Amino acid sequence: KCHECQALIEGEIYEDEQNTKIYCTSCFKRRDQQGFQKQNQQKKLNQQKTVHFAEKLAETLNRDELEAYYKNDQGHSNDSFLTGIENNAGGIKFCAACMLPFHRGSRITEANGKEYHYECFSCNKCAQPINGTYTMTPDGSTFTCGSCLQKVYSSTPTMLCAECGQPIEPHVHARVTFNNRSFHSECFSCAVCRRQLNPSQ
Repeated sequence: KCHECQALIEGEIYEDEQNTKIYCTSCFKRRDQQGFQKQNQQKKLNQQKTVHFAEKLAETLNRDELEAYYKNDQGHSNDSFLTGIENNAGGIKFCAACMLPFHRGSRITEANGKEYHYECFSCNKCAQPINGTYTMTPDGSTFTCGSCLQKVYSSTPTMLCAECGQPIEPHVHARVTFNNRSFHSECFSCAVCRRQLNPSQ
């Protein structure tokens, strides 16, 4: 939430000089015009850096080379804003969706044990960033926001998988019914060895 207006922040996040408080665009612009311009300039440089990084990513998938490139490219290795966020092991942290690094000031969403850029963690139906309730496919590759779920299930009763508890979307998931319980086909597996079962057997 914005420190000043207490509203949930949609879009860009701005920090004070001590990096202890965050603000929405309109509040920070009113509060510190010079700081607003400075952070915007840094964000533009940061975007240019990301574009260069994406080009490098297209050339190679060797993560060690990518990290070295990211830390040292264009002489920005000592620039704290342009240096990627590092994990506990000292490596660069990457978005699970786009595989590009997180920068200082990046808005990060954590879901299902993975981290995403705010913009990358989006609904596969409406393409908007997800802020609240969501569901995901059993393999964790796509997400659907609560609003789109309500639209999908407003006319039909919601059917939940007895194994994972997530909705079984009509025309999206294959469904298995066993002992009056419904499962995603990929969730219908042996309780001991976890091997996927064929309901026809």
